[in-house]
Amino acid sequence: VKHISYQLDLVLMDKHLKEKEIANIFQAALTRRMEAFFEQPVKAVYDKVREDIFTFTEYLFSDPNRIKAMTRRLHTDHSLAGHSVNSGFIGLFLFINSLPDDFTAEEKNRLLLERAALGFFLHDMGMSKVPPFIRDKTKPLTPDERQKVNSHTMSGFEMLAKLDVKFPEVEQCVTEHHERLDGSGYPRKAGAADISPLGLKCAVADSFCAMVTNRPYAAAVTPQNAAQALSRDSRYHQDSAKALLNFIVSEMHF
Repeated sequence: VKHISYQLDLVLMDKHLKEKEIANIFQAALTRRMEAFFEQPVKAVYDKVREDIFTFTEYLFSDPNRIKAMTRRLHTDHSLAGHSVNSGFIGLFLFINSLPDDFTAEEKNRLLLERAALGFFLHDMGMSKVPPFIRDKTKPLTPDERQKVNSHTMSGFEMLAKLDVKFPEVEQCVTEHHERLDGSGYPRKAGAADISPLGLKCAVADSFCAMVTNRPYAAAVTPQNAAQALSRDSRYHQDSAKALLNFIVSEMHF
């Protein structure tokens, strides 16, 4: 797993790898890439992240149901990289779950999958601009600290411009994952009509993945409890939250 995770294109060529092995390889490779990106969010590192994510989406495009194996490989302790990978897997599950059955019949749809994946994996990139002592704080944040955290969505948007990433799907995930249907979110306090479908899915993925990991200020809850809480919260897209809950109850084993 470790060897192949450094050369992901081997996954697409080696016919002897089992699905579980491939899932482990992608988790290891994408986590390592995201760790490098959060340490140094520059164009050269982003290009490597994009290359590995596009290899991942090529694997998924030939059989979208393969995303289910990835959802069983979530990190259990919070880190920026781990949260990004978890959100990438869960976000892509929600995205794929909403697709028509003939989605893979047209090659042009691969672009949609690639850009959605980039958005889910990079949605929290602005958190790299928040000082670690604030991110890891165990006590309630001060108003100034809370403002610094809340600014990460716009910091992420500015980072996209510097990296010359102009895909609207990525911009939507980066800027909208903290917006809520009732207008109580940030940064724009956008209502339901002003949040993109991808932004709605990213909000569910982001919150779910935060809840199921051990964070400095909160212990993890079970995936089922997290999905149930989101499915009862009218601020979140209910079709996505309920799809995630149904999947966890019926197929997801932790």
